[in-house]
Amino acid sequence: VSFVVRHPLALPLRCLTAIMDKTLQIVPAAFGSIVATGGVIGYAKKRSVPSLVAGVGLGSVLGAAAYTIASGKPRAGHGLALACSLVLVGTMAPRFANSKKMMPAGLVTGLGAAASMLHAWALFFR
Repeated sequence: VSFVVRHPLALPLRCLTAIMDKTLQIVPAAFGSIVATGGVIGYAKKRSVPSLVAGVGLGSVLGAAAYTIASGKPRAGHGLALACSLVLVGTMAPRFANSKKMMPAGLVTGLGAAASMLHAWALFFR
């Protein structure tokens, strides 16, 4: 007779892992949507073509990263999302430091920093 010893937290940890996997797919898609929408709004308000190109371009790349993660290639997807998040932080953090305006520089800097940490964790420590 063999006994199977199950840890009392085995099922909750398995459920938590499944939730985390789904979250790691949703974050770059949501961030990409925010960035793309911000680019369109920047163009609509100020007729800023660089805002439109950068926002829609990086938003699309973040969407592609989410798709890559969901299609079973998490390392490539998280690497792509990490690179985009770092580019956004690198460009918007100096603007936020100079202007002290929360919209859009502060918001993008904060979200980009959070997304960078999440994707770095998923890429290097998970």
